[in-house]
Amino acid sequence: SALTLVVQTQVPDTKPIGFVRLFNVNLAERFAFLEIGIVNPRSLRGSWGIDASRLTLAWAMDALEIRRIETKVYAYNVLSINSLRRNGFQQEGVLRQAKTYGGERWDIIIFSILEDEMRAQRAQESFPYMGFWEPDDHP
Repeated sequence: SALTLVVQTQVPDTKPIGFVRLFNVNLAERFAFLEIGIVNPRSLRGSWGIDASRLTLAWAMDALEIRRIETKVYAYNVLSINSLRRNGFQQEGVLRQAKTYGGERWDIIIFSILEDEMRAQRAQESFPYMGFWEPDDHP
């Protein structure tokens, strides 16, 4: 199963700037995979990906009781790598030269975050829930 969310600014009449997707959600084992794409070039240097992934992680942990989220990123995508690290993801491994892009071979880096790491990250940084749900309503 999967959940795809559109990332859009709060300015009225704007087009979506990206997406966040939880996929291969396994409720029995309580894990999922995360994909984030900010496709509007003017929005790449903002905190949209960081904020969208924080909301998605909080929702996955609270509503779905997910204990582990994994993602993969190409080594040339430094902005995404920094965003993941800022959100508490830990590097787990490297798929060496697994992607060809621009005539070069690139590594794919595997990151994950565990439930206790997600909770610690949320405790460190206050982040508004934007009215999606009340965090006290969930364990």
